Amino acid sequence: MKITGQPPVNPFKIYQASQASQEKKEIRSYAGDKVELSAQAQKVRELARAVEELPEVREALIAEIKKQLADQTYRVAPEHLAQKILDALRAEKE
Repeated sequence: MKITGQPPVNPFKIYQASQASQEKKEIRSYAGDKVELSAQAQKVRELARAVEELPEVREALIAEIKKQLADQTYRVAPEHLAQKILDALRAEKE
């Protein structure tokens, strides 16, 4: 009995061929491309970096509230608290 068909595949040769094609793609460089930002865009970038450097929380305010809590002098207006609770409940429904 004779079986005919395609010859066996050598996976090593397939791997070498794919690596060679990837290396050719990586060799191409686009050194001619250049980006110049306007003065306004540079200012926006500087401001964005400055904002990123700011702390996410206001440490002075937190320290003051912690001190008031420790001294038991921290007070919240009941009307203000009730309004915040209602606003949160309304936001959940939306």
